[in-house]
Amino acid sequence: MNIEDVCSALSNPTRRRLMSLVIARGPMSSKQAHEIYQRKFETYRRESIYKSLETLVSANLLEKAYDEDDGLRYSARIAQLQLNLEDMEVESVAE
Repeated sequence: MNIEDVCSALSNPTRRRLMSLVIARGPMSSKQAHEIYQRKFETYRRESIYKSLETLVSANLLEKAYDEDDGLRYSARIAQLQLNLEDMEVESVAE
């Protein structure tokens, strides 16, 4: 994982909340994420939620896969991170 990509992705509160939702609730579609996000936090455009999920995928924090029944679903690649600022590296932490 690239430390700049991870830090940039997690610098946004919406993306941090989405990451938390996916970790807590498991794989979900962008539609499901949008519905849960609006109930739990605030009104937000569905397109913005989709873009935020895609940013988390680009940073290797989420992964997406096609499910025959539910379509495209996002799931967490990791639940915990460790930033090594001396070596500027990001490592996943085993739970």
